Amino acid sequence: MEQRSPSSVLPLLELAPLIVQRSEHQRWRTGTVAEEWLQANPLVFDSDDLRLAVVRRKQGRHYFEWAAARHLHKITGFNALVCKYEFATHRAKRAIVKQLLPPTVDRILRDRKRYGSAQAPDLLMYAPDFTAFFFCEVKGPTDRLRPEQLRKFSAIAKVTRQPVHLIRVRWDVHDEPVVPRQMSRP
Repeated sequence: MEQRSPSSVLPLLELAPLIVQRSEHQRWRTGTVAEEWLQANPLVFDSDDLRLAVVRRKQGRHYFEWAAARHLHKITGFNALVCKYEFATHRAKRAIVKQLLPPTVDRILRDRKRYGSAQAPDLLMYAPDFTAFFFCEVKGPTDRLRPEQLRKFSAIAKVTRQPVHLIRVRWDVHDEPVVPRQMSRP
């Protein structure tokens, strides 16, 4: 990626929206989709990702992040760390982070004082040979960026000299659930 001076880097670079199907999101809540995607995408997801997804599946959590990780892997060939990679309890992810990122970036990711409750961007996408990486925040159809996220992402962009990517997920309008009409009585 092109190196820019820290002052010329935009904190966010919005990518094209990712269109997903409500029917797939409904299947996600059953727990079967995450297992299928893990088996089909071992460079994108691991057993820890599956554990996190299954625990929160009934609320539909992590579906949008997984969908975006699959999409980005398909178009870039990059592997993914999905959510929680800044926390010490996720040892395998932390080992990759330490190999991939400079300590200054890692400190920003883990800093929960200066940036409030903002966690790291949802995805850390990286080249299989560890020569390149980028961060991506994923926002579902009703999600919004919070001010503390923008502050954290600005700090990340300044230090890495590349923006945090943003993918907004939208529902496929052709996959809307069909609501049966009530029949009128004669």
